[in-house]
Amino acid sequence: MGLRTFTNTRLLSEAANDFIRYGYYTKAPKGTPEYKSYWAEQKRRCKQGYSVGDVSITGRHYFYLNFCPIKKTEKKKDGSWNVMSAKKLLFPSFWEIDYNWWWAKEIAMFGMTKEDVQILGIDGLPIKDYTDAKHLSCLKTRRAGFSYKEAADGVWNYNFVPGSKSYFFASKDDYLTKDGILNKVTTYLDHLNGNTQNFWRRNRMVKDTMMLRRASYLDTRKNEKGYKSEILGVIIDDPDKVRGKDGIKITYEEAGSFKNLKAALAISVPSVRDGATITGQISVFGTGGEEGPDIEGLEDIFLAPEEYDMLAFNNIWEEGMEETVCGYFVPCTHANQDFMDGDGNVDVQGALEYDETERAKKKRLRDPKELDRRIAEFPRTPSEALQRISANIFPVAQAQACLRRLEKNQAMLASVMHGVLYQGDKEVEFRPTDSVRPIHQFPHKNDDDLTGCVSIFFQPQKDYLGRVNPEHYFVSVDPFYKEQAEDRTSLWSASVWKHKFKGDPYGGIKMATFVGRPAQLSTAYRNTVLLSGLFGGCKIQSEIAGGGQGLYDYLKTKKLLHLAAFQPLLFSTKEVNSEKNRSYFMNLSTDDKKNGLSYYAEHLMEQIGINEQGQPIYYIDMIRDPAELREIIKFNPDPKKNFDRISDAIVAMYTMREFQQSPPSSSTEVSSFLLNAVQGGDEKYMGGDYNSLDDLLVPD
Repeated sequence: MGLRTFTNTRLLSEAANDFIRYGYYTKAPKGTPEYKSYWAEQKRRCKQGYSVGDVSITGRHYFYLNFCPIKKTEKKKDGSWNVMSAKKLLFPSFWEIDYNWWWAKEIAMFGMTKEDVQILGIDGLPIKDYTDAKHLSCLKTRRAGFSYKEAADGVWNYNFVPGSKSYFFASKDDYLTKDGILNKVTTYLDHLNGNTQNFWRRNRMVKDTMMLRRASYLDTRKNEKGYKSEILGVIIDDPDKVRGKDGIKITYEEAGSFKNLKAALAISVPSVRDGATITGQISVFGTGGEEGPDIEGLEDIFLAPEEYDMLAFNNIWEEGMEETVCGYFVPCTHANQDFMDGDGNVDVQGALEYDETERAKKKRLRDPKELDRRIAEFPRTPSEALQRISANIFPVAQAQACLRRLEKNQAMLASVMHGVLYQGDKEVEFRPTDSVRPIHQFPHKNDDDLTGCVSIFFQPQKDYLGRVNPEHYFVSVDPFYKEQAEDRTSLWSASVWKHKFKGDPYGGIKMATFVGRPAQLSTAYRNTVLLSGLFGGCKIQSEIAGGGQGLYDYLKTKKLLHLAAFQPLLFSTKEVNSEKNRSYFMNLSTDDKKNGLSYYAEHLMEQIGINEQGQPIYYIDMIRDPAELREIIKFNPDPKKNFDRISDAIVAMYTMREFQQSPPSSSTEVSSFLLNAVQGGDEKYMGGDYNSLDDLLVPD
């Protein structure tokens, strides 16, 4: 980021600086040649743009800088902020993110050659020819000023495009009124009417409300005259309310709060299209930290801009994702004016250190959600902005940190073996192969390759005879039940876990998985059984609903019912005298699933040791599956959503609790082999050269 250094940007706000200094734009009397020349030049700059040295800005950006006063804190003469005074109406400063945004709007609207794009140096924008009109999506930190910018864009249309309509959509009235975007529209219009010597005065119709501004008046014969341009605010609590709204501008304000955002956008896009020609530009922007599941619409649009006719940027904001595309992102480090010089250049390192200090403050608080909220509302990366807050009971910030560390450490990712299981002559064997691919992304798309594969994180422990004790492990399953389904978001997730034993610091760790949606359910059944076989023929536990019945029937048909686990006694409502009157698999109620989520959240943050720096090690630090971490980060309790790895873990949590209450008599103590391995005496333990718990962790 920061592809160029800006100089002399104060000269781009020459008109605003004069207004601040003198209280007016020009002292030339109305109607004089000087008056006409001055305002003709201002109009030209507002429409064609303006340059100072090697810095060029769009006309709309010039209009924003010079004619759109915003509420901001004033600086003292020594350069410090006058923090104890009320914010004043002052003009915007030149910011790097604004330069990028206004040029992005211009390019998306009118196109540009790759040579000119390269000269501009816009963060993340691919260097290529742009010939097709596009819309725009933006995910941003709080206090980035986008309501001010988008309001200015609408007022520009109102002032310069006769008959135009600019729409502002919001899910709540507060986002438009009170301190919302339409208040800013009112401030700008009043400023133009009162301070441009009537050159840009636009009379407003008799019915002049905050939700409807129309530049018109009635002549003596009651005929409507004037520009007839409009600015309209609409509360969208039903996607169908956007139907018929044909404007040259449509803005979805705080888009992360929209229910059915994609449905509304699907109706809006044809409204601003005439055949293959786009006749109006849609801007969809939202802030990190939106609570609840509604942010998913913004997330999908932001992460797949081309599918929604949005301008696509390279994702330079997420390490390792530079080859993927997304919408425009504004990190917190680029919207903190304390770390910008007078020309708008950003001290990224200083802003980063400040944000690190603020995060450290939140981390010391009792409520871990305070840190999650800080990160989501003031994100450094798109994934931080898209994390859930109120509905997510999991340690999101911790999961984010683990995911970043895992993605940075390619050697650790490469240590996970992906391949196929098959029945050998004497035992189940695993064959690594590059012909299969794990599903690391979440959420995945329907048209992705969802075949999946077996992944081995840690090898089973074997005794001196090469045998695996099945009572040390179990398989948990979250199934699906329908092979040929239009909706393929549900995956089969089967995981091998190690039971917790006294004296065993590695108990509770996930050892291996099969995650996928193969064409035939029998493939999922078979891989689940083979996972059990690889770990000594350990028990298989599943929820009976949602496809578990099919797994039970498979085990019964194959004469493998001895592998099926009984329903835990935790759920039993009757006295159990023998195995004969026990049911197989689990029947989980809604409350059971809620409790299971809590158990999993507690499990993730259970401390299992300390590292060499004296910092705590948690179970979440042991996760090797990026998709599992992504599920944790993006979780919400909507029953219509599929979080298969988490559902799998719920089954595992109950299985572990059942085991802790009544462990097998033959396995209550750790074997001498295991104790020796824990102490570092056997380097083959867990399938690698691990001499301490630190060696199992995702390194920083």
